[in-house]
Amino acid sequence: MWYDSTMDRVSSWYKQRSQKIVLLLALFLAVAANADTVTIINSLSHDQAMRSSLVAAAQGYAKIQPQDANGTAEQRIGSNLKEIEKLGLPVGWNRDDPRLVPNGFWVWVSKVLGWLLTAVAVSLGAPFWFDLLNKFMAVRSSIQSR
Repeated sequence: MWYDSTMDRVSSWYKQRSQKIVLLLALFLAVAANADTVTIINSLSHDQAMRSSLVAAAQGYAKIQPQDANGTAEQRIGSNLKEIEKLGLPVGWNRDDPRLVPNGFWVWVSKVLGWLLTAVAVSLGAPFWFDLLNKFMAVRSSIQSR
């Protein structure tokens, strides 16, 4: 009995601590990569050409099988980042792009909010997003079948 209650407390403590660590790491990565959800959403919603090129790139990337990828993990990450830069997504720190470097108080507030949204989205993890997309697709297919 005492063992179960102790393990419940330890499990709860471990889960809370690991969630905090993952959130802090995700926030660090979001700021380091300047991955701002608000700026990305604004860019994609206002630029039809960027949106179309991103969809085409995602479809092409989805066709590549994991065994087709060559090189180490670092090389693949580097090549993926270069592909993202080619698409023109507002990610990274480039002083020449006014979307990426904030220049006023409210722009900074928007940038910090975007980083926080990105960190929360990343910290939720792949299983959460996979389940959410499956639910969305189930609702979508039931609406289309009517």
